[in-house]
Amino acid sequence: MRTFGKAVIAGLALSVSMIGQASQVVTFEDVGVWTSGNFQSGGFNFSLNGLASTVYNGQYCGPACPVNGTNVVIAPYAPSSLTMSKGGAAFGLLGFDGAASFNFNDSNLNPYIPHNIDVVGNLVGGGTVSQSFAINRGPSSGPLPFTTFAFNSGFNNLSSVTFSASGSTQPLYNGFTVDNIAAVPEPETYAMMLAGLGLMGLFAKRKKQKVA
Repeated sequence: MRTFGKAVIAGLALSVSMIGQASQVVTFEDVGVWTSGNFQSGGFNFSLNGLASTVYNGQYCGPACPVNGTNVVIAPYAPSSLTMSKGGAAFGLLGFDGAASFNFNDSNLNPYIPHNIDVVGNLVGGGTVSQSFAINRGPSSGPLPFTTFAFNSGFNNLSSVTFSASGSTQPLYNGFTVDNIAAVPEPETYAMMLAGLGLMGLFAKRKKQKVA
């Protein structure tokens, strides 16, 4: 039993290690500032649509825009969206950093800031999953803060995902900012790792039976 248990534990540790190595974070640092429309980053395809939507690095709208010192995607006005895909290959998502698009530096206009970043995923083979993330609407002046969000377990086996925003009292200002999208291996990779783990357990069990 000890041999079998050790084999399973070793296999599980190896699988976790492989997942960690295969996962990645799309940071948009490989994209030029002021890029919009269709572009690639971190091995993924992106389509950024909407008035004034672009990649920027903190110089977009002075102190009112969310800033984290790196390139981010900002879509300030609705209707706007960011769609992510991988050339027909399946993928999953773990999380991302998100914020509203800009602050109005006026407490009376704070209701204009949207309440949610909404993400809709299209599944390989059909169907969709969705999740909404509550925006930190921050102080009434200065840059709005980023929040790190985590996806639920349904965001795997995806063919594409689309980010947008909602909840502003003025629909035009349903904008959002996105950075550091954490992607995970394709489902086939998980299947291979789990199969390998099962085989290791089976071999260990057979070895134990022969010894007995």
